[in-house]
Amino acid sequence: VATGRAGAITAVRFFKAANESGNGHVGKVYDWASGALLASTIAVSDAACPGGRWVALPLTAPLSTTVGTQYVVAVDSLLR
Repeated sequence: VATGRAGAITAVRFFKAANESGNGHVGKVYDWASGALLASTIAVSDAACPGGRWVALPLTAPLSTTVGTQYVVAVDSLLR
């Protein structure tokens, strides 16, 4: 994600397939250039991430974005 104007990232959004398993999900936002972790969010149960649709996991606090900065968003499932 590259930003052309200042703003804020408030959630990590991803598509969860209907047949995807796992016990919740974690989302992370990184600075592309440095690799620094800037923000993260977690849903500890599948009830918070129903399958077959887009899911938005809100960040605990909005992450301010800077013009010209590139961000990487990663989502992974929590497995038992």
